[in-house]
Amino acid sequence: MPYTCMVQANHLGAASPRTDEAADEAADEAAELVRALMALAGRMRRIGDTGSVDRAAMIVLHHLSCAPGPTRISELASGLRLDSSTVSRHVAALERSGHLERTSDPDDHRAARIALTDPGRQALATAMRTWRDTLEAALVGWPARDRATLTALLARLAADLDTATSLEKDS
Repeated sequence: MPYTCMVQANHLGAASPRTDEAADEAADEAAELVRALMALAGRMRRIGDTGSVDRAAMIVLHHLSCAPGPTRISELASGLRLDSSTVSRHVAALERSGHLERTSDPDDHRAARIALTDPGRQALATAMRTWRDTLEAALVGWPARDRATLTALLARLAADLDTATSLEKDS
């Protein structure tokens, strides 16, 4: 029974007691989505070799690749929605491995900015190519409309999760 823990957790009463059928149905659907996302995350972790950088660090590299230029660690942490100390550990390891470089901040010489190096860009490109190729193979039998719908729904879910977690932080 692969999802026993999640099923049990769904019925432990951690949430407020449900009083109507619609709330029960919504909670059951959310629990099913959590199980599906956990299964998907597990499968994504098993996709190919990401090379010399672990998958968690790949997220840092990817975020920096989307940045308009060298970025402060605090800005990176905020963008990743992680604690600065967590991001600092990843940055230090990526710096030691030559995937990132640190430069002084022209606006504040006490601060530093980080940026991808050529080996960092290459490591990210290799991992992204592996993930893309695997997803292309998995979706080969899907009609183009289904692939587009999946992409749109996942992007919408990501945006809604950002909104929901922002609201939780603010309250």
